[in-house]
Parts: sequence; C-alpha cells; structure tokens
Amino acid sequence: MSGTIGLLEWILGISIVEILMPQYITSAFGTVLFTVLFVLLGVLVIRKTLQESEQKKVVAEQTTLELNKRIEEMVLHQSPDIQYSHELFVKLFESNPTGIVISKFENGEYINVNQAVLDMFKYTHEEMIGHTATELSILDIPTRQKLINLLNQQGRILNTDITLRNKDGMPRHCIFSMEKLIMGNEQYLMSFIYDITDRKIIENNLVEAHQKLEILTKKLIKQNQQLRAFAHITSHNLRAPVSNLNLLLQFYKESTTVEDKDELVGNLDTVVDNLTDTLDELLKTISVQEDTTKERMELSFEDVFASVEGMLKEQLAESKAIVSTDFYKAPIISYPRVYLESILFNLLSNALKYSSPDRVPEIRLKTENNHGEIILKVEDNGLGIDLAKHRRNIFGMHKTFHRHKQARGMGLFMTKTQVEAMGGEITIESVVNEGSIFTIIFNSTAQ
Repeated sequence: MSGTIGLLEWILGISIVEILMPQYITSAFGTVLFTVLFVLLGVLVIRKTLQESEQKKVVAEQTTLELNKRIEEMVLHQSPDIQYSHELFVKLFESNPTGIVISKFENGEYINVNQAVLDMFKYTHEEMIGHTATELSILDIPTRQKLINLLNQQGRILNTDITLRNKDGMPRHCIFSMEKLIMGNEQYLMSFIYDITDRKIIENNLVEAHQKLEILTKKLIKQNQQLRAFAHITSHNLRAPVSNLNLLLQFYKESTTVEDKDELVGNLDTVVDNLTDTLDELLKTISVQEDTTKERMELSFEDVFASVEGMLKEQLAESKAIVSTDFYKAPIISYPRVYLESILFNLLSNALKYSSPDRVPEIRLKTENNHGEIILKVEDNGLGIDLAKHRRNIFGMHKTFHRHKQARGMGLFMTKTQVEAMGGEITIESVVNEGSIFTIIFNSTAQ
C-alpha cells in the first residue's frame, strides 16, 4: 500500500512540474503521464472495492455458519418431538377401530388404509393400495358420484348411512364420513367408516320379532274374539233345541196313550235332526278355525270362479244374471282351494238368492293388489241390507235378513270364518234396495 502511495506522490509531483514548468515537459509525455495516472487511480478504486467485498463475504460466511449451527441445534432439539409425533400418528391410524381411508380426490385411488378397513373388507394392504373402491366393487360408481356431489355441496359428509360390500360380496352396513385434504398442490379425501352391520342385524331381528309379536297378538285377539263368538253361538243355538228336547221328553214321560207317545217321538226326531245339523255346523266352524295350516297352492281366480260358476249353472240361468269378472290386477293367489271355492260360492249364491225382483241381477267380481295384499270385491244390485240395524249380526250364525225358503244364515258366517282363519278380513257396504259390496282382504303376510 505504501508503494502505491509513493507512486501517487511521484505522479502528483510530475503533474505539478508540468503545470508549473510546462517548458520542461513535452505534450506527448504529458498525455502518457495523465493516462497512467488515470489507470492507476482506477486500479486503486477497484482494489479497494474488492477488499470491501472480501470483507463482506467473510462476514456473510461467518453469519451463514452461525445460522446453520443454530438450525442444526434446533433440528437436533426438535427431532425427538417430531419422531414421537410421527410414531403416535401411525399408532393411532393403525389401531383405530374406525376404518380410515386416504384416497385421491380425482379418481378415488387408495393411498393408505388402516387395519380396520382391511378387516372390514377382507382385502390385504397390497390388494387395496393403488386401486379404487369401484374397481374392488366395494362401492358402485353412481353411489360414489352421489357422495362426491354431496361433498362438494356441503364441504364434508358426516355420519351418512351407506351399504358397502366386502371381498366376498357380502353387504356391510356402515356410517360414513368424508373430508377433503390438500397436501401440496394435490387434493385428497380422508374417509372414516364405522361398521354397524352387527348392530343392523340385531335391529332387524328386533324389528322382525316385533312384527311377528304384533301378528301373533292380533291372531290371539282374533282367536279370543272367535272363541267368545263361538261360545255365544253355541249357547244361543243349542239352548233352544236342548230346551225343546227336554220339554218333549217331559211330555213323553207324562203321556199316557200310545198315540201321544208316537206323536212326541216324531217331534223328538225333528228336534234331534235340527240339533245334529247345528252341531255339525259348529264342528265345521271349529275345524276351519283350527286348520290354519291348510295346504296353500297357486290358484287362478279365473279357474276357481269357472268351477264355482259351473256349480251354480242352473241358478244363473234361471235368474238370467249378468256376471262380470276382472281379475287382471291380481290374477293369482296362494290359498287353500277348498276355502277359495267356498268363499266365491257363498258370495255368488248369496247375490243370486237375495237379488231384487224388480231388475235383472248384475254381479261384478274384481281383484286388486295393494302392496302385496290381494283384495277381492263382490258387488251386486240386489235387495241390500239395513246396516244401521243389522251390522253387528251380518256375519252371525243362522242370521237372515230377508225371507227366503233356502235362507239358513250360514253362508256369510262360514265365509267370515274361513277368511279370518287364513289371516284376512271381510267387510260389507250396503244400501237397502240398491245392493251390496263385500270386500275381502287376504292377509299379505300369508301369501
């Protein structure tokens, strides 16, 4: 540095000489001298700048070393915490009883699944990773699209019931939640799946048991009603003939002539015959009520009605009745043939028996299907029944509401007994001198 200063002093001195004594310095020499002077000044400035840059570089390097050292110390200090947090996350992820799935938002490709998911769907980790739920038939495409639409609308999915399928194709009833994840520039989905299949099975069993209990309760109530009705019928229909029988026996004992005794014996035969008929009818009723397991078969209403129509061929021809059928909506029923024939026979013969003398009988039979319940309607334009007076007794034993030589009051009673024995019900709508509509609902649970 001192050499440079000396050189500057010499140049400065020469410059002064040139200024003070220009006669001793030529112009060419002066030009060279000034050029050298400017070059040296430039070198000095550059050197000084380089020295300052070098000093700043040294300071920057020292600062960088200190920062690196601090970062290293922070990393070393925080590494145990980071490692612990990672291990804790992995443990919670793998041991969680709720199924956890991380997948790509774009196509649903599995990135990671926990052990609960593998157990739930019976796949291995290798079988699931890199594949989608639709590829593995866990979820169908329309259902996944619905979930994505719901996710886009609500921002998340919380506790939605969904049915998925495992590797064996068995349904798994689940509660499903889903949220979006953004990592870097990629979008992912985190799904939480809680398997409630066992709970669903228990719930379904409870519902089924409850339904069976309700059916059994209704059946017991109906049977109790039938028993009460049967007790009433028995006491009512047997009391009169038994009283008559006792009275005739008393007269017989008191009679003193052969002619009186013979007449009383004839009367006894009539009473005994009536009593026998009543007992037979009651026994038939008991048989129907007890035989609820009578063999069912697939029956065509059209075929069974044709058979019944043949049985009533003479009555139909005599009355010139117009009979129409419409079995289109419910053409088939599973039912005991003997009961269905009896029901159709009694309703059709009843419509003919109590037709109006003022008009040609018109009888319409129609079936319907109401969510599995087979319904039969039989409508006529006959005499009709005053339900305000007779509704309670309309299906009673030996109950008649019009004078007719063949009326015994057993047709509707037996029809009701057969229908109820098979779990159904029968009702009537009627207007005097306009006609009646009988409606039978065959129990859907029995089909």
